[in-house]
Amino acid sequence: MRFGTLEKKKLSIDNTKIILTAPTIVFHSSATIIATHTVTDEQVGRIDLISLLYYRDANYCDYILKWNNISNPFIIMVGDILEIPENTAVLQTIKPIRMVETSTDNISIRDQFINTKRIPIKDATRLEYLQRKAAQKANGAKQILPPNILKEGDTNIKIGNGKITI
Repeated sequence: MRFGTLEKKKLSIDNTKIILTAPTIVFHSSATIIATHTVTDEQVGRIDLISLLYYRDANYCDYILKWNNISNPFIIMVGDILEIPENTAVLQTIKPIRMVETSTDNISIRDQFINTKRIPIKDATRLEYLQRKAAQKANGAKQILPPNILKEGDTNIKIGNGKITI
């Protein structure tokens, strides 16, 4: 069984990773179903046999998987009903994902959040308002950050009395 869509996946900039989220096949909006198939005992986990049955080629198994929103072909069990799309309904022209090169200055997530040039004007205005409001309060935060980012000087690990607290 050959998954042609996996072979069409793009590699990362440094050619060390396959970008699995990049789409490789997309069905045309006018795609039709040529059959509805009920999985038998000998076809459990063998989507290639189902592809061979309908397309006379075992290499169209990823079309059946994609159409039925199945990411793991080995979860197919006896009695499962699969829709079989026509194999000519796949759009071959897929706009490739534009790779973004990593920055060499390694800006931290905190600094990216604080940098108001990266966010819409409405959000930047809201952030500046919250900072002014917090500065007016005695116990106000000196930094307005999302809840999942630590403030400068804070740590998420405390060590003391022979215990490590996360």
